[in-house]
Amino acid sequence: MGTRSVRTVLYTVGFVAGLLLFGVQAWVGYQSYREHQHCLVRPGYLFGALVLYVMAYFAQMGAWAVIMRFLQAPLAPRHVVGVYMLSFLPRYIPGTVWGYLSRNEWLAQIYRVPYATSTVSSLLEVTSLLLAAFSVSAIYVVDDRWKVATAAGCVILLWLNWRLLPEIAGRVGRNRFRAEPVRQNWLWLWLLGNILYGVFWTLHGAAILITSRALCGDASIDLATAVFAASMSWAIGLLVVFVPAGLGVRELTLASLLWRHAGVPTGQANMIAVISRVVLIVAELMVLLLGSHFHLQTWWGKRERAAKLRSQE
Repeated sequence: MGTRSVRTVLYTVGFVAGLLLFGVQAWVGYQSYREHQHCLVRPGYLFGALVLYVMAYFAQMGAWAVIMRFLQAPLAPRHVVGVYMLSFLPRYIPGTVWGYLSRNEWLAQIYRVPYATSTVSSLLEVTSLLLAAFSVSAIYVVDDRWKVATAAGCVILLWLNWRLLPEIAGRVGRNRFRAEPVRQNWLWLWLLGNILYGVFWTLHGAAILITSRALCGDASIDLATAVFAASMSWAIGLLVVFVPAGLGVRELTLASLLWRHAGVPTGQANMIAVISRVVLIVAELMVLLLGSHFHLQTWWGKRERAAKLRSQE
């Protein structure tokens, strides 16, 4: 079996297993909601959290689209949505790499993007997300007199990440991961991409804040603390690669941070973490349906064009 066949099999297995695990996770979230719904005194706030999570997904996809343009593999907006969400179902399989392998296969089969380019784009996406999360956290926890210096250091790290990572990936991979970034005006792409990641974390924090307002109790969480807790818990969940989509790890970390930095009672903090996961899954499902629609349009269009070419032969 050739390398391409092995990749296709892995992609198919990952997609199916990810879809099943996504369904299981959605069911677990529904059961958690049933257990805690007596404490939902302002359920309308959850709709606001849902909107924020959907917006966060679009910010994340927008940042990835900027990275693809930076690596000279631009995609149309509807193709970005179609590829990004649909290919990332396998991330519910333990092991973060599954989702990225799946996306590489989508990009190669449908959009003819080389594996080297898609691999570097995934590396740059992960490092940018993590550096942005840790930057937010560092600026939050340091003393006020060091915040400006810390922010400046974080900006330098984010700049070095985009400037050096493609070259390092090519050298370490002995040119198997060689990608060619744009040479001109790349600083504007860097700025836009990292701003979008900042927006992504801000939206996640705002969603946590609004979720806390939906529950009974007196949770005194400010936006800065919510953004810090959301970004740090997400980053830790990503780093624990053997847990599907950070399940459980993110919730435990989020609840602990809300308790330590906002004084939220343990029970209420756990409830915020669980319900925010449920709302996040609903938001993901909504974007996934949109992505499926765009993907089917692209697939059907290619099929019709191929049939037309065959009829002309």
